[in-house]
Amino acid sequence: MMLLFVSINTTSLKAEISIIDSLKHLLKTNIHDTTRVLTLSTLGRETEYYDTSLCRQSLESALNIAHKIKFNYGLGFAYYQLANLKVSCNADYEYAFLLYDSAKFYFEKVKDNSGLMGVALVYGGYSQINYMEGMLEESVANNISAIEVYNRVGDDAAKLEIAQQYVAIGQVYHRL
Repeated sequence: MMLLFVSINTTSLKAEISIIDSLKHLLKTNIHDTTRVLTLSTLGRETEYYDTSLCRQSLESALNIAHKIKFNYGLGFAYYQLANLKVSCNADYEYAFLLYDSAKFYFEKVKDNSGLMGVALVYGGYSQINYMEGMLEESVANNISAIEVYNRVGDDAAKLEIAQQYVAIGQVYHRL
């Protein structure tokens, strides 16, 4: 049984490294600035848990480019990923909240479903911090805000996210 677990873990790590290598390769090509911002932000997300230096560097580069070209979705995505990094690596919740606020500000400027999905993700981030700090009522309130936004989107991806928000609410009630 242990051998199977090690085998599955190794396969998962190889898949992640392959994604990271692909993203790094894409960044070496001549791509449009918006694609570069999204690729850098995705690289940051993929390296968050085991190469925080590369994660931070990728996200800061994404922010610099996104600010230069005034790419609101890219700014929201990069700030959101930086907030996640602060939560997962430093438990710096106060600064993470500020980064989530910045992400929400830029996602709200995007007038389509991708902006709404971003705003809902931010509410989920707020909820996670509230939960970690023991502010359970606020955590549930932010989950509900996320659900309300996801309902406005209404597609299959949003429905999956709604289910995840209900799971998070269930975890809060289990903790009570």
